[in-house]
Amino acid sequence: MAKILVVDDEPACRDATQVLLTARGYEVQTAANGHKALEVAAVFQPDVAVIDWMLRNELDGAELAARLAQQCPATRCLIITGYPNLDSVARQQVPQGRFLSKPVAPAELLRAIEEAIASP
Repeated sequence: MAKILVVDDEPACRDATQVLLTARGYEVQTAANGHKALEVAAVFQPDVAVIDWMLRNELDGAELAARLAQQCPATRCLIITGYPNLDSVARQQVPQGRFLSKPVAPAELLRAIEEAIASP
């Protein structure tokens, strides 16, 4: 099954996402900040990274996604944001990512992950 990296500075969101994905059979690793995510990704080599856009006190979601694209080019990024109307400049920062608006329904997140895994 696919490997998913969940990056969120909110423990409740991170843990709930991990429980959902593990229950679906995915291998899941988590990180509470961007720097830890890069460390985990270097070893774990995730197929998909689910990243909160507004990571506090660290790299933000766009910076993390850009660094992941360099470090793990095969990793697809799903950016979770409470700001659904991000301007085109913000979206250009993460050209390889897909944006999902909070709150994300479990079925929507699972569908986005499946699509990311299936994409070339």
